[in-house]
Order: sequence, then structure tokens, then C-alpha cells
Amino acid sequence: MPDTLSFDHAQGYDELQLGNEIGGKAMGAGKSLIDSKNEGSMANKIGDTALIAAAQGIQETAGKVVGQGTATAGAFLALGGVNNPMLEMIYKSPSFRSFSYEFMFYPRDEREALEVQNIIERFRFHQAPEIDAGSSGLLLIPPSQFDIQFYYGGKPNPNIPAIGRCVMESIQVNYAPNGWSAYEMPGENDPRLGRTGMPTAIQMTLNFKETVIITKQSFRRGVGGYKGREAFNVTDKLKSTWKGMTEK
Repeated sequence: MPDTLSFDHAQGYDELQLGNEIGGKAMGAGKSLIDSKNEGSMANKIGDTALIAAAQGIQETAGKVVGQGTATAGAFLALGGVNNPMLEMIYKSPSFRSFSYEFMFYPRDEREALEVQNIIERFRFHQAPEIDAGSSGLLLIPPSQFDIQFYYGGKPNPNIPAIGRCVMESIQVNYAPNGWSAYEMPGENDPRLGRTGMPTAIQMTLNFKETVIITKQSFRRGVGGYKGREAFNVTDKLKSTWKGMTEK
């Protein structure tokens, strides 16, 4: 198990400034005129609206000459306020989750040292792309994808949320996390794999990114979180339903 298990859920939003758009200004002015008509002071409001429009035109022109900051300050002094930006939060898209797992290896003998080297080499192998032999080297086959599951006592641990299929964005291996230190076998002057020259400590950090989008349907499949790998079969079920509809 890695030293940390952090799950972050993020959504993307954009800030829409309706106050800077012509339509937004028109809606704001239109609403003011209607309110003024209902209140019986439409004439005064028309005058205020014209004053504001004129001041905004002066501000835009002055901004090209003396700078927008100075022009905005001048408009503020003239009107006693600033334009309402009418900010709105617009949902953009979900964000793919990223996971970073850190492992520390402290091999105690040759057998464990060789196992550590094999583990690191296996991850390095699967994070790399492959040349498509049939394309004369013009195409690359994408790297491997990863299914990450957490076990406790040899069985899947339901206390930790499931993770969808991932790709490995990067791998970092530090062969001297505590300063350089290596094993030396008696009588060996030349370095050998897993023996003389083998670091006493190795730090490996794996950075994954999920390839599936987590929705409300994912969480409804389990109490307090999505349960097992069923949470990520929504797309397959939709494909099956669509296939059945087309066959009919």
C-alpha cells in the first residue's frame, strides 16, 4: 500500500460576465426602465440610463488614451459606482481525477533487491509506448492502461473507493532518497544487479490519471460511495441498450 491515499473530486466552471456583453447591458437597462415605469419615474430613469451610457462611452474612449485603470477611476468618480459585471458560474465539464502513489523500498537481501528491480522495471515498461511494426515505425501504440484495486487480507477492501481504469502519466524513481548509500558484498569489486552497488533505499512515485468520468450514477451504486467496478459499467450498459434498440 502507498503511504498516502487521497481522493479528490473536481468540477470545471467558467465565469461568465454578462455585464460586459451588449445583451447583458441591454437586459439590465431594460429591467431598470420597466421597474421605473411601474414606479412612475420612467423619465428620470431614461435620463439616468443615458448618463450611464454616455459615461461608459467616455470611459471606453479614455481607456485607449490614458489607460483603462485611469479611465475606470474617472468613470467611478463621475457615476459614483462601477459597472455591475453580472457574474455567473457556468458549468463546463468534469475533471479527470489524478492519483499519485509513493512507495519506499528497503531491500534487505539479494532476493528482495531483485524483486524491487523487477517491480520498477515492470512499471517503466508499461508506461512506455510501443512502435507499431506494421507501420514501418511511423505509428506508436499507446502505453498500457491500469486497473487499480485495493485489498485487505487478500480480499478487495470495500472501505476504499474504487478507481476506474487509469493511464500512467509519469513515473519518478529516486535511487538516493536519503543520500547515496549502497550495499557492498564481501569479495566483490564490480557492481552486480541486486548485490554490490545496489542502493539501500529507493523511492518510486507513480502518477496516474483516470480515464472515466464519475457521475451521480456512479455514487448511487453504493452507500457512501461507488461500489466496486460496477460503477464504471454505465457506458457498456448504454451501448448494449442502443444495440438492442437498433436491432429492433
